[in-house]
Amino acid sequence: MEKIRNFKLKDFAGFFGTTVQDIPEVCRKIITKSDFRYRLVSATKLTQLIREINRKIDGDDLFVAGKKAKSIWQKRWSAQLKDFVANDFQATVLVPKYVKKPINNTYCRFDHGFIAPLDENFELNWKLVLKYWLFGKYLKNVDHIYEFGCGTGINMAILADLFPQKKLHCSDWVDSSKKIAEHMSKQYHWNVSGHVFDMFHPDPKFKIEKNSAFLTFGALEQMGTGYESFINFAIKNKIDLFVNVEPVEELLDKTDSLDALSIKFIYKRNYLRNYLTYLRRLQTEGKIKIQKVQRTCPGSFYQDLSYIVWRPIKPKIN
Repeated sequence: MEKIRNFKLKDFAGFFGTTVQDIPEVCRKIITKSDFRYRLVSATKLTQLIREINRKIDGDDLFVAGKKAKSIWQKRWSAQLKDFVANDFQATVLVPKYVKKPINNTYCRFDHGFIAPLDENFELNWKLVLKYWLFGKYLKNVDHIYEFGCGTGINMAILADLFPQKKLHCSDWVDSSKKIAEHMSKQYHWNVSGHVFDMFHPDPKFKIEKNSAFLTFGALEQMGTGYESFINFAIKNKIDLFVNVEPVEELLDKTDSLDALSIKFIYKRNYLRNYLTYLRRLQTEGKIKIQKVQRTCPGSFYQDLSYIVWRPIKPKIN
């Protein structure tokens, strides 16, 4: 049997593209108390997993993201809202149900292959470390944080813990997400408000406060190539920073077998495409400044996440 290995603090620093000294105490505590042990999978098992991914991609049970998928998200987030209320507003209930599927939390991508974590909450805990580090590092200097495509509002718990004095705005295109945010505000006394906002059709009357940052976490993913109006909305409102955590096609290696499968998966699902290319064009045009682009790992069963931090270039005041 393959020996047991373990991800440690220095590994997380490498995953995030930073230094050990840059990892705050809150992240160190999560790493210490969580089980990040794993085994590498065998060549035989890797072949089986690749076959499973191909079968899934070639099948008919994956819904296509985009404007027509709104009813699916309405159904999903309505179900989570009901569970949230039925379970006395426990934040743990807000983990999206599709994250808990057996195949999704049994194997994770890593180093051109797969690993088998010993803890079924491995991926959730890994993302928790990422969120506390990323949000704490990049969102600390603004007064307002707007998360778009917030879904169940699961990131609000982290933001409220990190920044109890900041105003948090939880936005999604379905009303159930707004109601979850309203329950959070009432039950936990968090400084959070809920809004209905369609990123495909940004409402120009939606007020964005000064000294604000935008955040998406797996939300632009659902827009395919239909994100330009929303990005222009962010630029027009002269926000201070935009943090995206998404699968980024341009960072994948088409010559790598698993990356090639991720690209195939992205196109099958109509997930985010050409986004980094679009941002780079805006930067060339002098409209934005890209501060950081980083592919992270380990990845999920089907794809890796990357984060992009950028800001609009505001006109100089003479």
